[in-house]
Amino acid sequence: GLEGQWEKTDRFEKDDLGEGTWKEALAEELLLHKNVVRTFIEHHSQSRSDGIANKIESYQKRLKAAKTQQKQEESKQLEEFISILTATRDYHKSMITHLAKSATSMDPKIGAPQCLSRILEVIKLDEHTNKIEVLTEKLEHDYTQLAIYQERKQKLQREIDQQAEPMDRLLEAKDHLLKAMDHQSDLIKARVARATLILPPYKTLSKEQQADLSKNKWLCIEKEALARSEELLDRVSLTLPSSTIWDYFHVAAAAFQLVAEEAQKPNPNQQTIDSFTQSASLFQQAAKANAAGQGRKADYLSDAGGALYLAAREAQIPNSNPETSKQIINWFSEAASMFQLAAEAIPEGQDIKAVCLAEYLHSAGNALFDAAKEAQKPNSNPETSEQIIDLYTQAASMFQLAAEAIAAGHIKKAVYLNNAGIVLYWAAREAQKPNPNQQTIDSFTQSASLFQQAAEEAQKLIPNQERILQYVKEAEDWKIRAEQPNQACIIS
Repeated sequence: GLEGQWEKTDRFEKDDLGEGTWKEALAEELLLHKNVVRTFIEHHSQSRSDGIANKIESYQKRLKAAKTQQKQEESKQLEEFISILTATRDYHKSMITHLAKSATSMDPKIGAPQCLSRILEVIKLDEHTNKIEVLTEKLEHDYTQLAIYQERKQKLQREIDQQAEPMDRLLEAKDHLLKAMDHQSDLIKARVARATLILPPYKTLSKEQQADLSKNKWLCIEKEALARSEELLDRVSLTLPSSTIWDYFHVAAAAFQLVAEEAQKPNPNQQTIDSFTQSASLFQQAAKANAAGQGRKADYLSDAGGALYLAAREAQIPNSNPETSKQIINWFSEAASMFQLAAEAIPEGQDIKAVCLAEYLHSAGNALFDAAKEAQKPNSNPETSEQIIDLYTQAASMFQLAAEAIAAGHIKKAVYLNNAGIVLYWAAREAQKPNPNQQTIDSFTQSASLFQQAAEEAQKLIPNQERILQYVKEAEDWKIRAEQPNQACIIS
């Protein structure tokens, strides 16, 4: 009864029930709302308050130790952390107290809406506090990185003082490292400035302050990217020129440089920045894998990094056809995803299924990558280009289905789907030739269709083996008709 009245009017009215019953129900309802608000505030905010208090205590202990050891730079760093966190804690306590008290003055006629409003305010406050803590964690990471640069600088200086060889490369490495340290220091200043702007949780920023906050965001991205770029160029200086690892570090540094350039633009594109950043990370992972002797994994990771690099570059090019450009970016991004999954799928041992899974995923990435490259070409014959792209994307689809099949343990199905992808890929390659043979293309696509039918039959509960053999035989016949002398045969 009471619940029904509440749902109908959103509040109890005197006319809904008798006078005495109405007053009793209203009192109970109001008490419930007050208790809900108090309980929610206490429970929801306690973990956040405890977390801030623990961090402050930890930093205060470290500050005391740093002052004892006369570490001025570290003391300054810790004082900044404590200052920001203390301000956050004070705002947090103030707002929680305000919200808890406001529950006692709740209007009986609109108790539930106010209850919800208080809870939402607490959630917003906690989210804001979390942003400040994340910013503080970034500052801590920034100072740690600066300390690493300082240690590296001392090591390089010792080698220079000892006149170690090659001197020119040591001096070049030091120059890059000093630049990295300068950018890192600028980054720290920008982070501290950002904390000042966003500390008050319910402060309404003026248009100028909002503009400053936006500028600060891009400045932080720019300075961090420049520091990372110079750090990598420091490594490049001391790496064997033209080695694979040298190449990976060099491209990663270039990607970070492009992040900085994008952040400097009047209207930076976050997606472009993210793609370049991920690309740089993948090239660094590739360098690490190569150093560990995992050549294949390094190749796949560098393929992923290259695809994302091209996706970001495509986004930077003014294009008369935005839809085409968007599709190209999607294909490069999807290719990068396939390459990365392939790298992750590479087994440590000789697990055949895992080996095949990695190969199928990599093949899917290759097909999508080639589709994107074809779409980038200024083509005088749109129909031909469309046919090529269609064949590449069909091939990618077959490879992806093959990967799904092998992952699910359907080996025969996976083999047939992979073969379908291979012949479709060959058809696309034929179509890209200056004088393509349409009969060859048609033969490859017919072969792919038959391989696909074999895969579908193999998946049935009771597959017809004779029919599968017939499909495979016909598929091989069509493939042989299409094959050129230099193309390798496949195993069905």
